[in-house]
Amino acid sequence: MRISEEEQQDLELLKAFLREHNYPEPYYTTKEVIEIYKITSFCYSISFCTRRADGVKGNMRFADAEACIGEGHYARLYSGFVAS
Repeated sequence: MRISEEEQQDLELLKAFLREHNYPEPYYTTKEVIEIYKITSFCYSISFCTRRADGVKGNMRFADAEACIGEGHYARLYSGFVAS
């Protein structure tokens, strides 16, 4: 599935915001994160997940473009997996 040019711009703005606010890289889109992790629940800006490759449980932060930069309803990035 290809993303629109507008969504790509929103993602780039969101990446810049996350870097500026010291969110750890790498950043994953929702499509990318569900390939690597099984998301089990959310709480505020934290998602609880299991890494598919080895079954390690942990959490990741996520950020929405709308909340962070005031635009891009559908742009969301995940970062900073921490094993529990």
